[in-house]
Amino acid sequence: MGLVFAKEVDEDDYFKSNLYTVGTVVKIHKTTLLSPNSMQVIVQGVGRFKKKEVVSSDIGILWSVTYNKELEGSPTDEVKAYMLSYK
Repeated sequence: MGLVFAKEVDEDDYFKSNLYTVGTVVKIHKTTLLSPNSMQVIVQGVGRFKKKEVVSSDIGILWSVTYNKELEGSPTDEVKAYMLSYK
């Protein structure tokens, strides 16, 4: 699954919202239904992607993407600080 931020949200049809073309591949760890209209989802980012083209937008949004290779190695001090702040 991939997540992207919306530049502009179309309140009438979310699938027609103006989205950024770079996003994060995520692994879903836990979902909790909070109310009939609200859900909490805990995810872990595992990579980055960039949109090549829209394949479908009938049920959800399906993109053809390219995956960005991340640098291998230990996280920087800044990344470690972000990781600690979310525990």
